[in-house]
Amino acid sequence: MKTFMVQVISSLLCFALFLVALIANVTQAPDAALETLSTLRFADRMKQVQNEVHVRTDPYQSKLYSLAEENRKLRLINEQLRQQLELELAKQSVKSCNPLCCLTVDCSR
Repeated sequence: MKTFMVQVISSLLCFALFLVALIANVTQAPDAALETLSTLRFADRMKQVQNEVHVRTDPYQSKLYSLAEENRKLRLINEQLRQQLELELAKQSVKSCNPLCCLTVDCSR
C-alpha cells in the first residue's frame, strides 16, 4: 500500500521527463538517531516510486517518421543491389570478352 507521501511524489513526478536522484544524508551520532531513521524510511519509500513514460505523438508525425525510416532502408537495399549488379555485369563482360575484339583501332588517320 502506497503511503500518502509516495502518492504525492508520484503524482508530482508523473509528467517529469528526467531522472530523479535522492541522496539520503545520515549520521551515526546518537542524538540524531530519530532523524536518521526518518530519513532512511523516507528514502526506502521513495525507492518504491515508479513512473511509466507515455510518449504522446501525433499519428501523422508517427506515420511520416515510419515512412521516412522505411524509405531510408529501401534506399540502402537499392544501393547494395546496384553494386551487386555492377559486379555481376563486370564479371560477365570479362568472361565474354575476347582480348582481340576489345582492341579498337582508329583507321581514320
